[in-house]
Amino acid sequence: MNKGEVEVHKGAIRAQNVRGYLDLAKHALSMLTVLLAIYLVMNGALQIVKASPEQIGAIAKVIEAIKLADIAGWIVGGIGVGAWRLERTGKKRAYKKLATLRREVEADDSYNAGSGLTVAGDTPKKRRA
Repeated sequence: MNKGEVEVHKGAIRAQNVRGYLDLAKHALSMLTVLLAIYLVMNGALQIVKASPEQIGAIAKVIEAIKLADIAGWIVGGIGVGAWRLERTGKKRAYKKLATLRREVEADDSYNAGSGLTVAGDTPKKRRA
């Protein structure tokens, strides 16, 4: 490995480190935004309670009417479906890339059992003779 290649690898490692720091900063900023939103909601509720303590009962009736538990169930279900979909598309992308690389490597190998797989990595319905 010559000096230029070492510098290229160092640059790639620095880029990965910067990407990691940016991802951390993005995550911290999103968490800070969520905390700020919660603070604003709680501060608003505190102002309502200080202004008129009788309004707590009215707020409780509103929360009962919107059925918060049902909404939370739908939100959790939606997050679960979204996470499954994201994970599944990542697997499909990886299978597609693997199939492409496998076809390139095994193009001349007629004895390999992996030859002739579909793009998704499955065994084809009709096997070639």
